[in-house]
Amino acid sequence: MNAKKPITIEAALHRAAALCSRGEQAPADVHDKLMRWGLNATDAHQVVTRLRTENFLSDERFAVAFVRDKFRFNGWGRIKIAFMLRQKQLPAAVIDDALQQIDAEEYRTTLDRLLQSRVRSLAGRPDEAARASLLRFAAGRGFEPAVFYPAVDCALRQAGYGQSEE
Repeated sequence: MNAKKPITIEAALHRAAALCSRGEQAPADVHDKLMRWGLNATDAHQVVTRLRTENFLSDERFAVAFVRDKFRFNGWGRIKIAFMLRQKQLPAAVIDDALQQIDAEEYRTTLDRLLQSRVRSLAGRPDEAARASLLRFAAGRGFEPAVFYPAVDCALRQAGYGQSEE
């Protein structure tokens, strides 16, 4: 791809604007893409700045869209979403604000639904093995321990596991 004729700043701006028009993009991802298209770091930064000025790029809009999509469609918890947003080099304040968009009741309902689905696949396992599996599952999805420990115990009780208190 580098053997092609280098892209001009104006052509890169138009391509990047079209990309941003199709869906929210992380500014760091757009910068990386501009670099792959053949722009140097200074020109790529200039294009990203112009895209921000013309409101094609917004950290806040991207973060809110990312949180909404990853929570609703992927069933991710706050920890995993925040980690992925940090990977996209967004400011911590923007990440925190975007995570506040998740409704607490919907968050718990989603976790309960995911655990109920998962507990059905654990039929026949001993109580502690089933509990450990559900705890790993919830942690892997990025839910907070304070939220998923009681939810796991509730899901196991509803599934008929006879847990003894520790």
